[in-house]
Amino acid sequence: MMTATKPTQFADLPHEIAFNILIPLPVKTLLQFRQNRLDFQVYTLSSDSWKQLSSFNGSRGPITRIDLPPYLFFNGALHFIAYSRDHKFILCFDLHNDNFREILLTQDYSNGLFFKLEQLAVLEGSLALIAFDSHVLIEKCHIWVMGVYGDVDSWTPNFVDLKDVKNFFCCTSSGELAIRKSSPHKLILFDPKSPDEKSIGIGDLAPEIYTANLMESLVFLNERN
Repeated sequence: MMTATKPTQFADLPHEIAFNILIPLPVKTLLQFRQNRLDFQVYTLSSDSWKQLSSFNGSRGPITRIDLPPYLFFNGALHFIAYSRDHKFILCFDLHNDNFREILLTQDYSNGLFFKLEQLAVLEGSLALIAFDSHVLIEKCHIWVMGVYGDVDSWTPNFVDLKDVKNFFCCTSSGELAIRKSSPHKLILFDPKSPDEKSIGIGDLAPEIYTANLMESLVFLNERN
């Protein structure tokens, strides 16, 4: 089994956000960034070394903020919701060539709304941005799907009524959204096409819960290659 000791730099960040990503098999790289300074470093396991990355300037200038985790790994890249002052976009970091790139959102993405929750996801094989507005009378789920990866003109919207959303976790392979409701506290699968809500049967949820995708593999963990 390939093992490695976690680099000690992360222990020095008790009050900062450090995001570590491990490519599942084989283990290759770690990406670390400090949100308050927005400098990026890549750790390569094979050479046991860190590399400082050049700062990234998007179409509106340098990055001023990156949203909190979770972040999305899709199409060989990490995806973040990022900002250049008031310009919101998707920042991508390609794990194969250590390059950043920018994916633009559609111009009418928010339409002046304030979202209480926004998260990137993979919906039926496509990059998606899922948001929930905070209007007290009409609560909606806003789903934007990028039909052609990287093509800003391929964003398509879907707006559906959905109340009492506490957390959004992920999308299932069948296109359902795994959501935690706040009233009552329960975990549901929501089909935006129906729209139907299916309770998973888990109530009285703990304050912090996590989800993970299970993917079967033919790689033996006790073999080096």
